[in-house]
Amino acid sequence: MTQWSGYFGLILQGALVTIELTLMGSVLALIMAFLAGMGRVSRFFALRWLATAYIEFFRGTSIFVQLFWAYFVLPFIGISLTPLQAGVLALGLNVGAYAAEVVRGAIQSIGREQY
Repeated sequence: MTQWSGYFGLILQGALVTIELTLMGSVLALIMAFLAGMGRVSRFFALRWLATAYIEFFRGTSIFVQLFWAYFVLPFIGISLTPLQAGVLALGLNVGAYAAEVVRGAIQSIGREQY
């Protein structure tokens, strides 16, 4: 038991970072899901195209690649992020794209006469 007692602080710190990443990523994902989901059913072609491009890009690429882009490539164009910020950005945008399809499907499942 005493062998692991020195690691408790590190494990707790890691758990807190995980919770922080999850909460902030979920907020970003929720916002992006509703914006993109509503955009997918929009009457305006440009908005519909933009939402579709976002969804297909983030659903079509690996989250691993997105994390690398957020952390290593964005600094080349002047956007430097901390590891936590890069994780929140990549995970939020990725999960938001998948959730946008859920929002779109939910909207389309309701008949037009109901709204």
